[in-house]
This record gives sequence, structure tokens and C-alpha cells, in this order.
Amino acid sequence: MKTKLRLAKGSSIFVSLLLVLCTNVVLSQNLMQNPTCDDHGTSPGSMGSTTDNADAYDMTPNNDIKDELGNDIPSPYQAVWDNDALEDWLEIFYLGSAGSLDEQPGSTSSGNNGTRGVKLYDDGNPDLMGGSSRRLYQKVEGLTIGLDYTFSVESRSEAMGTPSEVYLLNTEITDELGINANGGSDSSVDGFMMITNDFDAWTSNSVTFTATNTFVVLYVRSLSSIDGSTEVFYDNFSLVEESAAITPPTVGQVIGEFPEMDGGMENQTADTTMSTAGSSQSGTASTQWTVSSSSNSSVREMTDDPALARTGDFSAAFAVNLGSNNVRMQSPSPTSPTIQPDTEYTVQYFYSAPTDPADDLDAGIYLNNTSGGVAGNTTDVTPFAADTYTKTYRTVTSGSIFNASNWAVARLDGDDNGYTDTVRIDDFVTYAGPYDDTAPNAPTAGTYANNAGVATIGWTAPSGGVDGGGYVVFKFTTMPNADNDPNQNGIYEYGNVSTNGTGSLTGTVIYIGTETSFTDNYAAGNYYKIYAADKAFNYSDEITVSDATLSTIDQQVNTFKLYPNPASTVLHIESNLDTSDLSVEIYSLLGSKVMTAELGSSGVDVSQLTKGLYLVRVISDHKVMTTRRIIIK
Repeated sequence: MKTKLRLAKGSSIFVSLLLVLCTNVVLSQNLMQNPTCDDHGTSPGSMGSTTDNADAYDMTPNNDIKDELGNDIPSPYQAVWDNDALEDWLEIFYLGSAGSLDEQPGSTSSGNNGTRGVKLYDDGNPDLMGGSSRRLYQKVEGLTIGLDYTFSVESRSEAMGTPSEVYLLNTEITDELGINANGGSDSSVDGFMMITNDFDAWTSNSVTFTATNTFVVLYVRSLSSIDGSTEVFYDNFSLVEESAAITPPTVGQVIGEFPEMDGGMENQTADTTMSTAGSSQSGTASTQWTVSSSSNSSVREMTDDPALARTGDFSAAFAVNLGSNNVRMQSPSPTSPTIQPDTEYTVQYFYSAPTDPADDLDAGIYLNNTSGGVAGNTTDVTPFAADTYTKTYRTVTSGSIFNASNWAVARLDGDDNGYTDTVRIDDFVTYAGPYDDTAPNAPTAGTYANNAGVATIGWTAPSGGVDGGGYVVFKFTTMPNADNDPNQNGIYEYGNVSTNGTGSLTGTVIYIGTETSFTDNYAAGNYYKIYAADKAFNYSDEITVSDATLSTIDQQVNTFKLYPNPASTVLHIESNLDTSDLSVEIYSLLGSKVMTAELGSSGVDVSQLTKGLYLVRVISDHKVMTTRRIIIK
């Protein structure tokens, strides 16, 4: 997450590792790989292949590339993406059958400002169906769901009428059917821009989008670039997180094993006649909550009413028509990750009804529509009480058949004893393995710093981690009581409130995510309760930070400068803090600590780290001073 720090006052002591800062501004990290198109084989006197410059934008990167001395080295790109399925689709589309197709961009010396760039142009194969088959493709890891990012690129076309379509995709597509039909409004697209103003002159082009996944795929095509006279050139790519004084809102469920299921239903649309999805939807992932049958449903309602919801504002209600067999309330289909066949899962949710549904209420996993469905009676964790939410669950082993049309379900049988009452559900979650009601350990070492009106809230991950979950932070404007806690197993979204506990004080969700720090506008008297939540949304005990936890070092004005970034051997830091008081921790994006080091005059040796994106923390007196992304190349 972003960390804002001011420039130093007084003398500076220079040490080794993190951040380039200026007054009230963080210079955001460019997340693109080979953004200037100059890496590999371009240094003076180089023996390297210049075609390797374009490998960072190839949907099927090579296994090896040339380094600056002409030696073969493992590709830093193929380990992140290798979309053979899309290449096969393009071959069939353009050639009529699988064959040899140059779908990759070319490297060119016609970059901007005298540097190399990449280009799209004619494929050169005969019998094309029309248009250019070459594409730019790069999968960028390390995004945070709900945050805004700006993508920018410089481009120049050789001829008028050769526009470039720039897609920022939230998934690795396997064909172009969606974007051909829907363009930038396709569900796979987080951001889109059409570049039309770059004829014979370099132009800068940018688009800002909100990330809906932890990665984004840059996908660029120029269908009119069909020969050497209609080439389009690109250079100086950039993808950066937008600077903001507060943590941007996140939408819907963002932690847990299957965030796309939106088990709190906070990202749904209120509807008294919910859509249906059944056998006719085979192979199509559902993006919203649905019911299995409109004809079997006497009630199928998505409700935006906090008085009816257990957590947040939304809940869903359904009932079976008298004489009908069953109705399923079905979650959106998870795509990243997917539900796996022949795997044990627990489906857990809360239900409310006027009378006990007993064995008429089920839970399960449906793969390949009804032919792969597995469901059974649920077990209530708490005794049933009329019109009060009861926790229930069922552990099942998913079927052996799988396609994209899959979902976890709550099911009303209706045919056992004629149960036709309306059942309302909320806080629906699915996770691998048996039922889990053990809360994770609490976070530790909470920190709170006021830097020029920007509050930085941080903590240390609990021992044992968060077991597939993350962190939820509630902000109070007065000192909260010990029992002002969220709903256990509640699935909140940014901006939801809780009034549980003594005094019914209002706590507002200010952060949900997997990182261990965030920023907010500073205001005296704010209190932050920080919880760890696991994959079953069991909440840990809280830690609380506020003005009272500010230390002398927190209130100093501190500066850090990271270089180089990307790095391959040594990282250095410059700061106004004493070297002997600082240490460094480096984490993978999955939260695993991969290195701990003390700062020294020679910097920190990172040569043993594998290529990729990491999080680096600078720590002083057991307090996290700042956290930032770095790239190891």
C-alpha cells in the first residue's frame, strides 16, 4: 500500500534501501517489465539479440533470452505468463488451422528519444482473413483489488487510419470473442482506450482504471497495421498506482479463498426478480448471484436493506413454489482461482427464516451445471431461532466434471415436507478443507504515524499467517470499547459499518486487504481496530492504534530513497535515520518472508532472490517505517 512521508528537516545520514520521496508525494513504482523496451542486448558493443527487447510483450515468451553479453539466461517473463491457448486461437482465426503464426510484436530501433521500442505490423503469413495478427501482451502482477492504477504508453503510427486498441484485462483471455463483441465494455476489461492521434508523431496516451484482480494483462492490437507502411511503434510503458491521501474504496469481497463469490453480496444490485442460471449456461461463468429456476421460485430477491442483512447492507432471499422440487441460490462463478473437481470444500453461511427449514436446507458445489452438482443437508452451528440468523455449513467433495459454469449454492429442497417459507442468507463463504471455526492469531506491533496530515497505519502479520484470508480494519472517531467488534464470520466491504457492542459505537470499515499497512487522512482522535480474518472469516482478537500510540520517531519527518529499482544484485537506501537503528524485511507477494537483513554501507545483497515482485519493509525500533514494492530482475 502507499506510504506518504515528508522530506527531512536538518542533517541527513545516508544509509541503504527503500523509496524515492518528495514533499507530500510518493513517486509511484512502475510495475511494468522492460518498460523502456531497452533491456537485454542493447548496451554498447552488445552481442545480445535485439529481438529479446520485445519478449516482455509476447504472449508466448521464449524459454531463454540473451543478456547484455550475448549469453542465454532464463526468461524473466515466461514464469509469469505463457498464453498458448490464445496463440492457438489466433492461429485458427487467421490461418484456418493451427500452424505458424507470428503473434508477437517486433523489436525496433524506432523507439522514442533514440531508444528501442516495440512495434505491431504485418504478420507475413499468406491467407490471412484480414487484419494484423500481431499483439502486445504482458501480465503484470502485484496489483491491489479496488485501487486505481494509471497505464500510459507513447505511440506513433506510420499512416493515418491505424488506431491502436489498448485493453487492461482482469484475466488471461483465451480468445478475442468477448472483446470483438463488446470492446472495452467486456467483463474481462478493467480499462480501455483507443489511440487515434499518433500519425507521424509520438504521443503520450493514458487511461486510469480500478483493479478487480491482483494482476492485469496489457493487451494491445492494431488491426489496420497490415504492412510495412502501416506499422505502429510503442515505447515507454508505465503502470503505476494512483497516489491518494486515503485508501481508495474496495468493492465487494476482496479477501478469502474465492473473493469473486462476493459472499457478503455487497457488490450486487437490488432486484426482486433475480436472474436465473442453469443448464443453458454451460461453460459461461456467472458474475452475479442467481437462482437455478424462475419457475420453481416463489421468491428470488437480492435486497439492499441493512435491517434485513446480517452484515453490511445486502442479503438474498428465496423460497420454493409449493409442489416444486428445489431452488438453488447460486454464488458468482470463481475464475481466479477456480473451484477444483474432486476436492473437499466447506460451504458455510448464515440463514434466517420464520420456521426451521431443518433437512430442507442444503449446501453444496455445482460443477458443469446440474450434472456435476454435489449438495446435502447442512449442520447448524447455533440453535435455530425464528427470524434470527443461524450459522450453518456442509462439507462436500466436488464432482469430477468441470467447466466455467460453476458455483457454490444454498439449496431448498421443497419436496421433503412441503417447506415453502422464505429463507434469507448472508455471509456466504466457501473454502477448501473441513469446517473451520478456529480464529487466527491477532496481528502484533501496531504502528501509527502522522506524516504531513497523512496517517500511516501498520502492523505485523500474526504468527502462523492468516490462512488464506487477510485483514479488516474499523475506524472509530471515539475510543471504542473492547466489545465493539465486527460480526464473527461477517463479510464486509469498504465503507460498511458495525454498531455491535457497548454503546453501539459506529465503526466504519476503512481497510480490507492482504497488505499490512495503509494510509488515511489524519484526524486527531481516530482509533483503528485491526483484525486478522482467515479463509472462513473467523476474526482474531484486535489490536488498536491511535494518537496515543504515536512515538517520537513516528512524528519525525523521515525520508527514504530506493535505488536501483529494478535491482539484480544490491539494493541501497538513503535516509535521515541512523543506520544502526534500521533493518530490512523482504516478502513475496504471497506474504512469505524471504529475507531479513541489517543495513550496511554496502547495501543489501538481493542476488539470491528469484526474479519477480517483492514487498520491502524498513523497520526501526521494531516499528515498520514504510513498505514498498520492488522488482528483482
